[in-house]
Amino acid sequence: MLKIQGTHHLMKKEEIESIIKNFNPDIIGVELCETRINTMVINPIEHEDNVSMLGKIVKGLNDKAKEEGLEYGSDMIYASKFALENNIKLVPLDLDVRVIQFMFQILPDNEKNGFLEELKEMENKEEKLSKELVNEVNEVDNYMNRFMEKYPITFMLSVKYRDLFIAFNIMKLTNENKDKKILVFLGKGHVKEVERLCK
Repeated sequence: MLKIQGTHHLMKKEEIESIIKNFNPDIIGVELCETRINTMVINPIEHEDNVSMLGKIVKGLNDKAKEEGLEYGSDMIYASKFALENNIKLVPLDLDVRVIQFMFQILPDNEKNGFLEELKEMENKEEKLSKELVNEVNEVDNYMNRFMEKYPITFMLSVKYRDLFIAFNIMKLTNENKDKKILVFLGKGHVKEVERLCK
């Protein structure tokens, strides 16, 4: 049995643990790669300011989140920690972050600059990040449509290609574990397409 749980990236530990306990899975899949599980969950490290544009975006969001006692990516971090601490098989489903970083580096300059400008605007905002970001990801379709229109190449590389990669890994996982209960945590922006691909 497969359940795909849509999340946003600023969720509380109690929310994630409640979802897991209610479903009682044999396997937990997360929208992370092995590299990110190692660096975010097993041996957490601080992101460097200049690793990549993607690193800057994540660091900017995380810095704002920490001001409110939150952690960007908490949904995947807490799900991974729960799996490891409770001897539940943990499966990374996403493209390796180093590949994602490389793809961002080869983007056209206009899309890179647009992303960086939006990051600067986000960092300069005084409103509370948690309320803004949660409201934004709850309007997934509108957000994804705007993202696709403004940054079509970025959208194809960072969303559509990853949707295919994640869906392939989920189908492989379910085929190899037909008698198991599998709970997959995905950001809401990926859920609709991944569910369509997995049918």
